[in-house]
Amino acid sequence: ILNEQLHKEFVEKIAATPCVSCMHVHVGSMGCKLELIAEGVKKTVELAQDINRTAGRKQITVLDIGGGLPANVDSEEATPTFQEYADTLREVVPELFPGVGPFERVVSEFGQAFNCKSGWVGRRGGDDKGGGGGKNFPLINHGG
Repeated sequence: ILNEQLHKEFVEKIAATPCVSCMHVHVGSMGCKLELIAEGVKKTVELAQDINRTAGRKQITVLDIGGGLPANVDSEEATPTFQEYADTLREVVPELFPGVGPFERVVSEFGQAFNCKSGWVGRRGGDDKGGGGGKNFPLINHGG
């Protein structure tokens, strides 16, 4: 939020709109340090708490953390790890976790860290083999 007046207006408008129960934030991405991501999440949690306080109820109960976890593409090592991410969030934003904060559900979109070390193989079917009973089974060789 750019300034205190805009922050106050935003909080009051959202608090007056009870159907809004989820916040989504895009923090982090490739090249961001875990601490920077956690600070962005912390600001969002503080905003949710302001809205809940102003509304006088647990209105914001779902937080969606988008933006992803950075991925190390320079080696096979998976860094940072999901555990390091969780540990950093727990240290910087304990209100994010059950029993401490207002959230019933927290969604974290891991982005590149979730899939950058994976691969897939595609191949056209080579042949088929009759299996009896009118069923055919594909025979596919992916090399080797």
